[in-house]
Amino acid sequence: MSNSLVYDLAVANVRRFDRRAVDVRHSKRLQSFPQTLKRALVTEHARHITDAERAAHAEQMEWSWRELWRPSFVPDLWYVDAEKRVVHIFEIEDTSPLTSIKLSKLVDFWWSMDNECWDVQCTVFDRYGLQPRRINLQRAAFLDMGADTNSEGYQAAIEFLRLPPDNE
Repeated sequence: MSNSLVYDLAVANVRRFDRRAVDVRHSKRLQSFPQTLKRALVTEHARHITDAERAAHAEQMEWSWRELWRPSFVPDLWYVDAEKRVVHIFEIEDTSPLTSIKLSKLVDFWWSMDNECWDVQCTVFDRYGLQPRRINLQRAAFLDMGADTNSEGYQAAIEFLRLPPDNE
């Protein structure tokens, strides 16, 4: 089977997992991942401003986009749920292995979205788009800082926030 056919099969399987997932190869026809994310974040912030503040707000949003929010990676598939304030990232290991560099970029992105009270959920699939496993980016972020994620305090925070276990 050619790589293109394997990738198409993987994308189809990921879309069966979550029908909202947008294939990055086709998102340019509609709106790209960065454009969709930017629109959702700017719209969210615009709800809290007056007409008199609009010009300054637009300038602040452009700065925030360039300096804080813009992702430094391209996911294989994605979905932005603005209503629930969740960014869903779907990665297919065959096309873009989750290296330590990419994981670091995802953690950085998680921090920037967490600062906006948004969540980022990253699900990784095998080369056929099967065997989904969730990467707990919050745990990765805390491990990166040297936190003991097995401590009672961390476990209590996870329970309080009602986050899924690491393997979901």
